[in-house]
This record gives sequence, structure tokens and C-alpha cells, in this order.
Amino acid sequence: MGRFIFTMLVMYLLSSCSNGIHNKKLPFFKGTFLKIEKIIEIHACNPHNPKQCLTKKYAATASSFLVKSTKVRSYLITSAHVCNVDYGRLVYLPNFSAKLQFYGLDLQLRKYDYMIEKVDFENDLCVVSTNKIQGRAYKIASKNTGIGQKVYNIAAPQDIFGKNMVPLFSGYYSGQAHNRSIFTLPAVGGSSGSPILNKKGEVIGVVSAVTKQFKNIVISSTLKSIKRIIKDGVP
Repeated sequence: MGRFIFTMLVMYLLSSCSNGIHNKKLPFFKGTFLKIEKIIEIHACNPHNPKQCLTKKYAATASSFLVKSTKVRSYLITSAHVCNVDYGRLVYLPNFSAKLQFYGLDLQLRKYDYMIEKVDFENDLCVVSTNKIQGRAYKIASKNTGIGQKVYNIAAPQDIFGKNMVPLFSGYYSGQAHNRSIFTLPAVGGSSGSPILNKKGEVIGVVSAVTKQFKNIVISSTLKSIKRIIKDGVP
């Protein structure tokens, strides 16, 4: 009997710790967030000396979030510049080849290979799909929040992300300019593609860029453009 009570107590404590890590009442965890890793391996040779070849690997990180799941596939949003791969004039070099790894990692560090479904470069949005993720999709807000209202952000800036560890931020909605939403939020490389949420945990923006000299003003895709790409790119 004593062993049974001890076992139940341990299970309760573990459950409490788990709930503390993923408090679903908080706006951040109303849906499923995944860090993006993009690794490109390029091989090419010197046009003046084809025997002189070089292989280099480049890596970048970003953010993404789940918006819908079907029986077999899940669909996520990130930024268009995250999905974009442009090799420029390198493709004309002798023996040019490139290998791309493009995937997401959830908070349990499970890996999901991404496939690009639709890209909207004008609004810096991208829909990717993967094998079905067992997680909640973020809801998209029906309307924008008011200026001065508090907002929330879950992201993986500068590759800061780990098992059951993800940076969380809050800030304020500052209005719109040049077909973009503006928020006072800290952001840096790796934050791109992360969701900006209202107090209900509904998506109202996607981090696109941050001001160069003062990395606390975020430029975001608008709610209208987010709704449009989901309508056009998610079955």
C-alpha cells in the first residue's frame, strides 16, 4: 500500500512538472511551435581549374507554427525568406550540386521534414507541410487587436531552443505601416516565422523583420495576408 501511494505521488509530481512546462492556459501554448533548421551543402569546382573543388555547408535557423492537420499531413506557417533558396551564379560553376535539409523540431526535439507548399514573397509568408504532428494548431484571430494591446511571441532567436525550453516574449501592437503590422517586441535572426499572438493565444502576425539599430521593433505580415495564404495554400 505504501509503495502504491509513493508511485502515485511521483506520477502526480511528474504531471505537475509537465504542466508547468506546457501551461496551456498561457497564450504561448495555445498551439504547436517548431524551430526550423535549414542546412545546405554546396559542392562546386573552379572554372579555371576543374580539379580544384570545394564542398561547404551552411546552416540557418528560424521559427514556424502549426495551423492545420489532416489525417496524414500537417501544415505550418513560416516566413517566405526562410523557405527561399537562391544559389545565384554558383549554379554555373563546374560540377555544381546542392543538398538541402529543411525540417522542424518540436519541444521534444522530434524531427519533421518540411515540404514547401506555397510562398507569398510580397507578404513574406510561406506554408510548409510535413507528416502529421500530434499537436494543437494555433487559431487565427478573426480581427486585429487594438493599438497598445499586449501581444505575445514564442520563437527560437539565434538558435536558442531545446527540449522543453523555448524563449517567450511579450510586447505591444503599434499599428500598421506600408502593408505591414508593427509591434514592439525583441527579435533577432531565428525569430523569423514565429507567431505573434493576442491575449487569447490567437495568431495576429508573423515575425518578418526587425529594425536594424534597435532590435525591439518588429515588422510583421498582416493578419489579412496570413488568412489569405492559409485559404490559398492549406487544403
